[in-house]
Amino acid sequence: MKTFSKKILLLGANKRAMFCWAKAFHARGFLVDVFDSEDIPLQSSRYIHKYFKTKERRKNIDSFLKELVIAIDSGNYECLVPVNDIALEVINTFRDEIEGRIKLLGMPSLENYPFSHNKYLLYQQCLKNNIPVPESVFLERPDQIESKEFSELKYPVVIKPVFSRQIIGHQLIENKVSQAANEKEFMEKLESYHSQIPLMIQEKIEGMEMGYNFLAENGKVLAWYFDRHVSGAFGSESCIRATMDDIPLVRGKLDALIQDIQWSGPGMFDIILKGNRPYVLELNGRLWASAELGIKGGVNIPGFVTDQFISIEIQTHQKTIKPGLQMINRELCLRYSLEKPGKKDLLWLTKSFLKYFLAFNKKEQIIEDALGNDPLFWVKEYLRLLKKALKKGY
Repeated sequence: MKTFSKKILLLGANKRAMFCWAKAFHARGFLVDVFDSEDIPLQSSRYIHKYFKTKERRKNIDSFLKELVIAIDSGNYECLVPVNDIALEVINTFRDEIEGRIKLLGMPSLENYPFSHNKYLLYQQCLKNNIPVPESVFLERPDQIESKEFSELKYPVVIKPVFSRQIIGHQLIENKVSQAANEKEFMEKLESYHSQIPLMIQEKIEGMEMGYNFLAENGKVLAWYFDRHVSGAFGSESCIRATMDDIPLVRGKLDALIQDIQWSGPGMFDIILKGNRPYVLELNGRLWASAELGIKGGVNIPGFVTDQFISIEIQTHQKTIKPGLQMINRELCLRYSLEKPGKKDLLWLTKSFLKYFLAFNKKEQIIEDALGNDPLFWVKEYLRLLKKALKKGY
């Protein structure tokens, strides 16, 4: 029987990356606690020891931080692991206060963090490294729109906040990427952004959405794999994602950038591949949502990070992932089907839930959130989602 004598704390309850971390630590004998404000039945998961459900983080970041510090001080934890971009922003903003209490794991260093947080800084670094990026115009504030270069925009355009998450005053501001098909829509979208948020106005690149997922230490890549978007909303999480063949030219350029900035920890380059040109969109400085696909393919990056933490030497030679292995996230497939336009009655809703709830592994296609691994949590979670959908009037 496995004994659990040590504890770690995950900051963020995003189910996909969170469970990858939780499973890695659980398999190595750690109790896993989670701290966040999401209303999900984590206490029913076999991988989660305790869920600290706190107050809404966006409205009062000071209260969120105070409760987090209390949890850290009372928990006797080995380390704190950020799960999402909000966690990264909270930890980095209050780094001195948090790092003085607990070891941080699975996140960029103070020197690395700006390259994942500040998209304009990454854009400039890509130009320096001769890596293709979408043609962009920098906008210091949304109301700074009278110059000639903006009047000559070619539509459609992508409106990308330089910071996807930012703490301003006592509030956490979340900024989403949007698109505009014409000038009227562009001006309307600008008005929706916070007045202090800098923006990048970019050409929209049409091509294959893909990711270069890696673990590095002091600029040296220890493990990596490529994957691609198969199905789901543009620019959002993929409900179906697949492994890819190696692209040595792309990997060589990105590895050189990783070396130049001396990156340490997990990371993911979000890329649009147009022909043979890889356009870098952003760098995620934490474990990515589809990390389970790499684990299923044999590149267990959260497992490698955990092994390093407990002083187990990892093998640095790269295992080749078989291309074409697909992973389906049934919860996201269901969510996207619910968001499609059209009438949805109770019969349709019931059939849709059963279709995805009862999905099973097929040849070359695996189910990410397998019910057999954590049945009590997933049954409760799907019942919660069903109740939520019924409340919306589907």
